[in-house]
Amino acid sequence: MAQAIEGNLITVDDTNYGEFMSGSKVVFILGKSNCETCSEYVADVEGLVGREDFKGTCFCKVILEKRGSISVRRENPWIAKSNYLSYMVLYKNGRASEFVASNGAYLTKMIEDNLLK
Repeated sequence: MAQAIEGNLITVDDTNYGEFMSGSKVVFILGKSNCETCSEYVADVEGLVGREDFKGTCFCKVILEKRGSISVRRENPWIAKSNYLSYMVLYKNGRASEFVASNGAYLTKMIEDNLLK
């Protein structure tokens, strides 16, 4: 299902989290709505969504303080220990392959190196 809606940044919550994390190539962003850095990070990622070289990659985000993200946090206990937001996790074939707290060119390189090769 994740590939069926590629080209958009999808907001994930407890109702659809499992559906997207099982995809073959997933960029999963964690953030908060009142975080300026998070907003900038999401804007960087939105600039990548729909690029031809990322075809087949699903881009998702979760807003951690919003209702409906309890299961997401429960299934990922490392979130509570994360010192940085916004944060990105790259999933390949349903498994977390890389954890990234960066933006810009490095963000793009991490996606290319971990999901496209």
